[in-house]
Amino acid sequence: MENNTFNESELQFYQRLGKALRDARRRANKSQSDVAKAINVTFQQVQKYEKATNFPKEYRTIKMVESLGRDYDSFKREYNVYSG
Repeated sequence: MENNTFNESELQFYQRLGKALRDARRRANKSQSDVAKAINVTFQQVQKYEKATNFPKEYRTIKMVESLGRDYDSFKREYNVYSG
């Protein structure tokens, strides 16, 4: 998807989400490749999710968070990433 298909608040959400995913991945001491393998995508795709150049569907976000040993609901609360 291209960024211009989203309004500003949606883009800001995906930017916050990307930063939260990167932070959680680093805290779990995992590489982008580790996460990619766990959710069956390339490390480049994980990189794009973290940079908010591509936007993961919620099911993929859940898989990413769970691959880091985290509960999705507590992740959303901790990083204040709720979709509108």
